[in-house]
Amino acid sequence: VTIDALVRHYVLLHEFTWTVLAPDRDGPASYQCVVLDVDGLQLAQCRGLRFEFVRRCAKVARDNYPERCSRMIVANAPGWFAVVWKLIRPLVDPNTVGKVRIVRPGAETLTALREVMDDAEIPAIYGGKNADPASSEDERRLADVIAKRAAAATPANGGAVRRQLTP
Repeated sequence: VTIDALVRHYVLLHEFTWTVLAPDRDGPASYQCVVLDVDGLQLAQCRGLRFEFVRRCAKVARDNYPERCSRMIVANAPGWFAVVWKLIRPLVDPNTVGKVRIVRPGAETLTALREVMDDAEIPAIYGGKNADPASSEDERRLADVIAKRAAAATPANGGAVRRQLTP
């Protein structure tokens, strides 16, 4: 899989979110909380292709979905992650910095998730009550969109993702 294909998939996920799950353009229903689970991430993995993928996705989000992310929870962060964040934080827009919360594994991650969702929605692996988050109606709808996209063999340039989002 190429970085271009991964970035196109990232765009598909965002377009599905904004077109199907949260089509409102303004107000609380138009915002998204991103949970980035970095459990097991090692510092040596934060370079090369992985870094390039994150950099390109951040640019796509900044250019196409400004202010749609209301909060980002970096879950299960290893101890070194907070140190690196302190170093790069001055280089990040202050508005963005205010949206990011770095939390350690266990109770700290669960507490942060409870600030944005009910226990019934929080996956059991984080201490919530959702034993099978992949079986939700929204996840099934997304899987159908991805399957249709794969079957249609979208052109290499990404094609018109929006048109493929309607059920």
